[in-house]
Amino acid sequence: MKEEYFLDLIARQLSGEALSEKEMTDLRQVLSSDNELKNLYETVKNRWKFIDHGLKVDDTEAAFREVESRLFDDSIQKRNESASRNIFQRHNDSPRRLSWQKIAAIVVFFISAVFVVSLVVNQKSFEKPAAITHIIKSNPKGQKSTITLPDGSKVKLNSESILEYDSDFENQRDVHLIGQAFFEIQRDTTKPFTVHIGELGVRVLGTSFDVKAYPFDESVSVSVLTGKVAVKKQNNYKSETLGQLLPTQQMEINHSSGHTNIRTFDPDKILAWKDGILFFQSEKLVNTFKELERWYGVKINIQGNPNLGLLYSGKFESESLENVLESMRFSYSFDYTIDSTDVYIIFN
Repeated sequence: MKEEYFLDLIARQLSGEALSEKEMTDLRQVLSSDNELKNLYETVKNRWKFIDHGLKVDDTEAAFREVESRLFDDSIQKRNESASRNIFQRHNDSPRRLSWQKIAAIVVFFISAVFVVSLVVNQKSFEKPAAITHIIKSNPKGQKSTITLPDGSKVKLNSESILEYDSDFENQRDVHLIGQAFFEIQRDTTKPFTVHIGELGVRVLGTSFDVKAYPFDESVSVSVLTGKVAVKKQNNYKSETLGQLLPTQQMEINHSSGHTNIRTFDPDKILAWKDGILFFQSEKLVNTFKELERWYGVKINIQGNPNLGLLYSGKFESESLENVLESMRFSYSFDYTIDSTDVYIIFN
């Protein structure tokens, strides 16, 4: 099945268009055979439900068509080339066929491009209820931000991350996250605060904690600094509590297996990012390079045949990318060149 066809099926189904029996079979077959794609599909579906405040079917369909056409427009593909490549992709990939990894990245970009949907719908004179405004905050690679929520809670949003919420927390305090964020939540015993990450929900009354949930990472992690946190899984309208966390406890949930692991963590290391400190502790090279891409807003191209499962440890505060790479060269034998936002690492 062509990847463009798969993306088209997603857009049409979420817009409310009825799929044929064959198309539904094709969609189910692909989703059942690839857990990563299934998780990303669920994320897109949940994001769309969250922003869909009564759009007409015709309007949503037109909006999705517009987004889809813009995603495959050459100019957008060029601007988002780094988002649609995997840093370990080989040069002999077919130029005529998008890999599933690229399509998955495009789907993530699709989520971040929901503002295009709002623009298209607004051009059709659709008016959302004045009482509630839907807010989307997003950071590209290399950028972080601090957000104040309607209840006064503070959020430190990491790079390559998206936070969605309504301007009115009168009835409930819900936000949706893709990526990583550190939350400092105002206590309110009458209205719990929930962070939604796909099928997972992190529920608190008033506490500070970190959530890391990047779509391509192997797992989701929840790390509690103060207070108490409950992690739940919502599936088929049923809620299952995966565990409750106390200060300095961290839960890790594997994307593929669903396995959970609770352990004690060091806040000075795990939460260092929010204070501008880049910290690696026995981290695989593959993950180290991913983090460097996010942190510095670059595209890293790997050449040679390195063992990307090797572990790396290091701590950097207000250091340039060049200084970080120079430090890493003491542990691993490689050369590098930096050309604007493109970085080439050549292993010897």
